[in-house]
Amino acid sequence: MSDGQFERKWLRKYQFELAGAFAVYGLLLMVARKLYPFAEAFAAKLSLSLLPMIGFALAVWAIGRAIMRADELQRKQAMEVIVLAAAATMLLTFGYGFLEFGIGLPRLSMFVVWPVMGLCWILVNLAYLARGKVAWPWRFK
Repeated sequence: MSDGQFERKWLRKYQFELAGAFAVYGLLLMVARKLYPFAEAFAAKLSLSLLPMIGFALAVWAIGRAIMRADELQRKQAMEVIVLAAAATMLLTFGYGFLEFGIGLPRLSMFVVWPVMGLCWILVNLAYLARGKVAWPWRFK
């Protein structure tokens, strides 16, 4: 394959699989929200509450497949970004927890952690791009 062709093909597969996983997540979230008011049994409520997680599990699977298909350099860079984003997320969420306890900031839902992680991941990626540690994966023609 020519220079950059492998990366573009790899990226397209990853984007397709991840978009599919999030589509499944959105669909299952809508189904769960529609059916939840009619659920009476604890098991039904539990199942409907966790139903959208199937889409998230597929997203984790897509990310894992993308990393496993990547070459050694891409894999190393992806791991660095993920580790730094996770570390930043830990600092932010743990620090906020102390502020909740110490000065009475409002309690936040666990749903906040994933968007914080996503934002940290984006910021670390942008920092890597700015420093030239990773190449821009898209070509504009």
